[in-house]
Amino acid sequence: MAGQEVSCYCLGMIRRAFLGCVLCLAPLAADGGKLYWVDRSAGNVQRSNLDGSEIETLIKVNSNNLRGIAIDVAGDKLYFADNSANTISQATLNGNGVKVIVSNRSFPADVTLDLTNRKLYWCDQGRSVIERANLDGSAVETVVETPFPYYLELDVPNKFLYWGDFSAGNINRRSLDGGTTTNLFTGQPRIRGVKLDRAKGELFWCNRASNHIQRRLVDGGPVRTVITDLDTPHGLVIDPVARKAYWCDTGTDNHNNGGQAINRADLDVPEPLETIASLSQPWDADLDLRTTAYEQYVARYFRVSRSETDTAVEGDFDEDGASQLLEYSLASHPERRDLTPQVAIEVIDGKAFFVFQRFSETTDLSYQIEVSSDMEIWETNSGNSQVTGAEEIEALAHGVERVKAAILTDALHGRLRVVLDR
Repeated sequence: MAGQEVSCYCLGMIRRAFLGCVLCLAPLAADGGKLYWVDRSAGNVQRSNLDGSEIETLIKVNSNNLRGIAIDVAGDKLYFADNSANTISQATLNGNGVKVIVSNRSFPADVTLDLTNRKLYWCDQGRSVIERANLDGSAVETVVETPFPYYLELDVPNKFLYWGDFSAGNINRRSLDGGTTTNLFTGQPRIRGVKLDRAKGELFWCNRASNHIQRRLVDGGPVRTVITDLDTPHGLVIDPVARKAYWCDTGTDNHNNGGQAINRADLDVPEPLETIASLSQPWDADLDLRTTAYEQYVARYFRVSRSETDTAVEGDFDEDGASQLLEYSLASHPERRDLTPQVAIEVIDGKAFFVFQRFSETTDLSYQIEVSSDMEIWETNSGNSQVTGAEEIEALAHGVERVKAAILTDALHGRLRVVLDR
């Protein structure tokens, strides 16, 4: 495929930034890009690609009441709650080495990880407490006593714990360091799943009573419905970068849409739900959002109904002027014209920096910054030439990083050349 370039003009200086793409042939990696879940009545811990393809059963448990799962990708661990045995277990991400690490609970529901402080959190609905322990299950302690907690969410950077209750219709918040519990929301009975989009300051939850997935700003405002007419929506997980909601639907109420399946939909754009995995009674899910290869990008961003032509690297499905390859290389959205890839030159204290975002763990892309004074002869960091400083990388959320490199020459033009190895 010939190099494709898109110009973007940067305010504050007379320079131009370009993006070029080249397609080559090489092996692909296959790590990351996985959806994990527990299927309650089947006693299964399973995973698939993010589009629901290639389902694997990792663990089979003699239980009909699995009610929570969380994964630690860096630590190669998954955790799940068994409401029949009143235990929480740990295993590897491949399902090996299963062992009980917390026992003698009473209706453990939902598990969540604080990987910064190496803590495991869960709701104990029967004892009306939220508890935590070390990741090996040691040093169990009560975090808060609260009536019938059922799902929880952590905002570790801001040190907040969020949770919903079994039937009273409350969403609460409390500092992880203690203090007073704040009721953020009430009046929607049977909340099933609470998730936070920290960047946008929004809460999302499943409303089993009205069969909706809903959202609201943490600080208040109107409740908005993301998707309607569901069956029995439960464990919710969101991908704020790809703007997707995934949820489990146990099908218990036997009406409407999406029952006995895991479904997903766009967080912002009204569209039909996608049923990506038909199961027994899925209850909770978690995401491994590492995007290491283009095929994982397609599974993460495109609707499952899209054809190979729609998702081809040289295509431009959303007709925003940027090919899928450009969108992929800059961690942008190929189906949303309002979410376009960005390359910029920033000036800080008189020094110019080339700035862009990318997925942090891709193995099939290589990036090269080039500069020129006449747009005919381009220089890069090779041989004795040094045109940019070392990359400064800031880890963002959900598998994305921000890259900033100082431009060390007086060249008037800069471009980013991206090579996709296929």
